[in-house]
Formats: sequence, structure tokens, C-alpha cells
Amino acid sequence: MVQWLAIYLSGLSRLDEAEHAVRRAIELQPHAASYQTQLAIIEIQRGHAQEALAVAQQVPPGWLQDITLALAQQIGSDQSAADAALNTLIDKDADGAAYEIAQAYALRNDAKSTFAWLDRAWRQREGGVTGLLYDPFILRYKDDPRMAAFCKKVGLPTPAEVGAQNKSKST
Repeated sequence: MVQWLAIYLSGLSRLDEAEHAVRRAIELQPHAASYQTQLAIIEIQRGHAQEALAVAQQVPPGWLQDITLALAQQIGSDQSAADAALNTLIDKDADGAAYEIAQAYALRNDAKSTFAWLDRAWRQREGGVTGLLYDPFILRYKDDPRMAAFCKKVGLPTPAEVGAQNKSKST
């Protein structure tokens, strides 16, 4: 529950609150690697490449570390390390981490690849697709017509519809 609160808060750019929630979750479950991943995501959102990479390196080896390292490397200055981390993720985990690969491409500002991997994630029925409307990396494309088309395809409201809904609730 705490992790989902952190994800929600980071999606709202309430990063200090999200970090507090994740750090509390780590206190409660210090061996839960997904909390380290969420902490790295918060550091990525802050633009703290070194901190994100340091957290990613603490994730135990395996698919979750592959994901976390690939995301963290995308905001650093070492393009070859970013390429290598993304290629490792694709080579090892493309059948189960297509959504996260889309996130990495979003961090690279590569819209074409982002949407191609989102389509693959949808075909693979990956659960991450359901969170794209609060995903800070994917939402950089909220005004891209491909985002609206993708949302309609997967049965989600478009970012514009969500924005209009939120605006009408606040008035």
C-alpha cells in the first residue's frame, strides 16, 4: 500500500512526500527491492542522475535491477552506459518489461520507440499499461496524438479527458 502511495505521489510530482513514503516502506520491509526502484524513479524525476544510479545499484541482481539501471542510466551523461543498460534490458527482459522499456525510451525523448514499446506492452498484457496516466515519464507525451490513440485503444481516458474531468471537479 505504501508503495502505491509513493507511486501516486511521484506521479503528481509530490516528490518529497513520495520519498518519505518509500523510505518508510523500506524501514518496514528492507528487502523489498521494488522500493529501491521507486526511490530511483523519484531521483530520476528530480534529475539527480548520480543518486538514481547509486540507488539502482543497490537493487539485487535480476530483472528489477535491469529495469532500474536502464531507467537511471538514461538521465546520466554517459550515453554508452545508457545504451548498454537499455540493450541489456531489451535483450534479457523484453518479454516481460516492454512497458519499462517504453519508459526508458520516453526518458530519451524518443517518442517513436516509446509508442512502439507501449504497443508491445499492450500486446503482452503487461500490467504497467494501466498506470500510464500517472506515469511521469510517459506523460511527457500527453499532448501527442499517439497518446490519445493509445489510451482509446486500451480503454483508458485520454490525458485531455482526465484533465477536463479534474478541472470540472475543482470548480
